[in-house]
Amino acid sequence: MWFTGRSILQAYAPGHKNEACNSAPVPCVGDDARTIIREMALDSRRFCEWWGGQNNLRSVYLLVSVALVVFLSISTRSQSKQRKPFHNFSTDATYLIDYDRDGSLKVVSPDGKKSILVYHKDRTDYYELRVRVHAYGKSFWTGIGDHVGPEVMWAPDSEAFAETFSDAGAVGTFHVLVYYVEENGLKIIEPTKSVSREFLSHPRECFDPEDPNIGGIMWIGDSSELLVAAETLPHSNCENMGTFRAYDIKLPQGQILKSYGQLEAKRVFWSHLGEELRNADDESIRDPKS
Repeated sequence: MWFTGRSILQAYAPGHKNEACNSAPVPCVGDDARTIIREMALDSRRFCEWWGGQNNLRSVYLLVSVALVVFLSISTRSQSKQRKPFHNFSTDATYLIDYDRDGSLKVVSPDGKKSILVYHKDRTDYYELRVRVHAYGKSFWTGIGDHVGPEVMWAPDSEAFAETFSDAGAVGTFHVLVYYVEENGLKIIEPTKSVSREFLSHPRECFDPEDPNIGGIMWIGDSSELLVAAETLPHSNCENMGTFRAYDIKLPQGQILKSYGQLEAKRVFWSHLGEELRNADDESIRDPKS
């Protein structure tokens, strides 16, 4: 049995015995917090008379306030479960630490035969992860759990997946690793040296030298071609901080097949870009003197 506002007040009244409250699956809790608040307000006058007169109106307001807090808590949890997934560099990727689950996450390959399995380490710390790959009836442990802000995306042919992660914090430096999932284990490469070199060849002014952030954007065709971004770190060390270029690279060598300026990359690949790249400042690209 579910309760109206009046029955809740009666259930919690001192010395009042409510048999229905004892038999309810969730004792003395309404099925809709809005209904609770509305009915408690409508019944407040009768409750005051039952409770002992107008002198106890303050108690009614207190109970209404408690019900409102309960409603807001339920609403917040509901919104949290339905929140939009976070994407740093790519909307094609899955961010491994931004989810509402009971300690585990599975990212399945397109062919359904392989998966990336994520666990909370000892289920004690939200950011302590253990990540393994399940394929060919075997499990292969990875070091992804030690990385900062990891996001992964499977290649369309399920032969490999790319990981973008930071080696320090939210600013960077970010890297891209490609994991080839083979029957005997994982083959891991970082195929972006030529991307970093080409990006740094463009003139810019910095207080101190620093490598760019590298983030995976999307797979092109199969596991032999990957689109990545090189970004000036989004802090005050360099001018045009947070701006980027995109590169189509051939794997596994990392040869650059084509490069895109920021404005062109946004126009062509917008639906694949994560928040970090979508929010890059365009004005400093259009007018370098701004």
